[in-house]
Amino acid sequence: MIKADNSFTLRNVNSSDKNQLLDWANDIETRKWSFNSKPIKVSEHKKWFNSKNIDKDVAFWIFEFENTPSGVVRFEKYNRKFILHYQIAPQMRGKKLGEFMLTEALKN
Repeated sequence: MIKADNSFTLRNVNSSDKNQLLDWANDIETRKWSFNSKPIKVSEHKKWFNSKNIDKDVAFWIFEFENTPSGVVRFEKYNRKFILHYQIAPQMRGKKLGEFMLTEALKN
C-alpha cells in the first residue's frame, strides 16, 4: 500500500486533461474490460468531457503521483445516490494506487 506524503496530489480535472483521459479510456486493456469495448471517438469524448466538467453533480479529480497524472476519480450524483468511477493510468497499473486514490477522493 502506498502511504500519503508530498508525492501525491488530487486536483480538479480541467480542460487540459481532456486528451489524457481519452488516451487512458482508449487503452486496449481498459476497452477490454469496459461495457462497450469499441474505441471512443474524439468527438464523443469531447462532448462527454465537456458535459461532465461543468455538471454541478459531478466531482471529478486527477490523481497525480510525483507530478505525473496517474489516475482519475469521479463521483456522480444520480437519484440521491452517488456513482463512483475511477481508472488507473495504464503506465501506473500494478502499483497499488487504487485504494489510495479512492481514500483520498473520499476525503474531499
